[in-house]
Amino acid sequence: MRGFIVMLFLAVLTHQAYGFESLQYAYNMSGPAMGYDKYVQLDPDIEYQGDLVIESAGRIMIDGGGAKIFPSYMLQSVMVENSTLDISGCVFIMNMNSITYGIGSDGKIFQNTIYGNDHSGIYIREHNSDPGIEIYDNIIANCENGIMVAPYYYAEYIGYNIVFNSNAYNYAIDNC
Repeated sequence: MRGFIVMLFLAVLTHQAYGFESLQYAYNMSGPAMGYDKYVQLDPDIEYQGDLVIESAGRIMIDGGGAKIFPSYMLQSVMVENSTLDISGCVFIMNMNSITYGIGSDGKIFQNTIYGNDHSGIYIREHNSDPGIEIYDNIIANCENGIMVAPYYYAEYIGYNIVFNSNAYNYAIDNC
């Protein structure tokens, strides 16, 4: 009986200390809605671990609703390739890169808060598809680079972002 009580205590203690839900799990459990192939509605009362990789998945929307996303073992919290990703309402805290768009990706990044990244808040690293990526109405603070776009690639539209206290560049266009 004493062993059971110790195990129960450790389970409760561990759950409180490591109470993150996987962002990949939330994505996998989501279905189509509102014209998207996947509509991910995050719960603002849950803290998520940023471990999401999206590849060749069609049109995706992540509606954060103020949910906090913390780092994982990956270099970025959200990585998208060959898909369209619209992402809004997320709070990214202390990641390497919060949102990374790779080959063949496009979409909209709007109304997110990104704080304290080691590299970039938003990183456009590979050739993206038409119509491109729109980045607007975000708050990005205390990141090495606010918004970084790799040389020879482009973001369709960048505007009305509040980007401050970056060590290197607020907007590092063609400077990586």
